[in-house]
Amino acid sequence: YQDKITLLLGNHDIHYIWAKEAGVSTRFSIKNAMEYMCYFYEHKSCFQVAHTEIINAKIHLFTHAGINSKWLSHNNLKLDIFRILQTLNSLSQTSEGRTILSQIGAVRGGKSPAGGPFWSDFAYELNSGNQKIDALIYQVVGHTHSTNTNRIGRYAACLDCERAFVLDKNTGKIKVWK
Repeated sequence: YQDKITLLLGNHDIHYIWAKEAGVSTRFSIKNAMEYMCYFYEHKSCFQVAHTEIINAKIHLFTHAGINSKWLSHNNLKLDIFRILQTLNSLSQTSEGRTILSQIGAVRGGKSPAGGPFWSDFAYELNSGNQKIDALIYQVVGHTHSTNTNRIGRYAACLDCERAFVLDKNTGKIKVWK
């Protein structure tokens, strides 16, 4: 189903495949680490950092936690809307790129000024003026847990709230799946 399903890496996945660059987070399972590492290695071609869909002339960028202008600026990354997917996924191919992708912002207890696509915080880094990285990009993320369903905004949607959602590819509307 690789042509129909995209599996995105999340912050609790990357320490099993990029231990050197991502470090170990609080949810690292020593008991299951070898099994998880083998699984990710065996299926690494199934996982991506980012995915895009073009809907209503707007790029919908899917990542675990989102990208924000502060993180882009801190890492001297230029936003090219036509190559954003290639840029994010190609960073995962080098140690330096994986270190950049794995940055944890200060708001999440990290040492970087802003979190990358695995550690951005929706409330502080995506929904506080840094949310609009480009008028033609709509971000769809998870990561920042909430039980509130009303986090579907003008420039981004955070869908980590214990519910399944549907994105209508014809209209671009996101709604709770029933």
